[in-house]
Amino acid sequence: MKNPLSVFISFRNLLIMKWIRNSKIWILTYLLLSVLDAAEQKLVKRTVLILDFVNQNKAVAAEYLSVSIPDALIDPLKKTNSFILLNRSLGVKTAKQMQLPTQIYDESLAAQLGEKAGADVVIMGNYVVVGNKVLMTAKAVDVHEKRVQVSKSKNGKLDSSIFDVIHKLAKEMASEMKEKLPPIPPRVITKVIVKEKGSLFSSKNLFSPPRIYGFFDYSVTLPEENKFIGGSVGGEAAVLFRIWYLVPYFEFGYRSVSVKTRITKMDVWHGLAGLAFPIFISRVPVVKNMNITPYLASGFFTGKIITYKEIPYFVTGFTAGVLWEFPVWREWYFALSTGSDFFYDSDSLLIWPTFQFGIGYYF
Repeated sequence: MKNPLSVFISFRNLLIMKWIRNSKIWILTYLLLSVLDAAEQKLVKRTVLILDFVNQNKAVAAEYLSVSIPDALIDPLKKTNSFILLNRSLGVKTAKQMQLPTQIYDESLAAQLGEKAGADVVIMGNYVVVGNKVLMTAKAVDVHEKRVQVSKSKNGKLDSSIFDVIHKLAKEMASEMKEKLPPIPPRVITKVIVKEKGSLFSSKNLFSPPRIYGFFDYSVTLPEENKFIGGSVGGEAAVLFRIWYLVPYFEFGYRSVSVKTRITKMDVWHGLAGLAFPIFISRVPVVKNMNITPYLASGFFTGKIITYKEIPYFVTGFTAGVLWEFPVWREWYFALSTGSDFFYDSDSLLIWPTFQFGIGYYF
């Protein structure tokens, strides 16, 4: 009788390319990539965040303009049908999270706040009161290019006519923004974000805080190779972070394997380490954005096989796959992972496709 461990790790009747051709896991991955590629052909509207205007010389009698001017911009921008407007309260909330003033008149800070809030454009402004006259200025900052694209100013009096002046400023601002900030392809947004995004993609900091993931794990075996074992279920934890331009990837997990003939019980523990290659995609259908992270890692697989006796085993191997992440709430992401584990010893190979779903958190 053959050692069950030898049986377990010698399932190598098919070539890897045949498995790739037949595997439903990789078909799913291919289809998802195809959808993304097709989505890139469609232009998308830019998202706009409007901040409260700065009362430059602290004129108490004109404090209401801090809210009145930005509120007046909403309807003209909607009528252009060229932008997606974010809730104005998001600007206040994000500024507090970043420990910034809720009223900003600095294009660099506005771009940082807009990036954190998920905006493509931030509208900021200020007004200066002298006597009964006021000078109002509004600026539209391109978050990705970090510069002002549109700027408009108007003079008015602090009486009932001021609202007509505000309305004219808002209309002219919306009209010029439609001209200078048109919808753009997602690929253009993606390239800029990958270059500038201040997380795993930016070289401004040596080290980025980690991302951690918890997964439910389901794996399958190839139809031609499942005479002794079937699929498995289990759990897995993964973590990745950035050190300069490298993104280390670590994975730890446990699986309970369904068994068939000759094997009564089997479990698998594994620990793997390698590299990930994150890609940020903005403006995809249904969801606002997503992260796609291919990864490759190697390590060990260990556990016990029980037949007529208990046989411990320890083999080396590697894993390759793609992690898909979709934002859910604040720093929480819904995560999917498709790929395969490859166990091997000196002369044999077992291919084990896996599908995982769970949650991720960005520190």
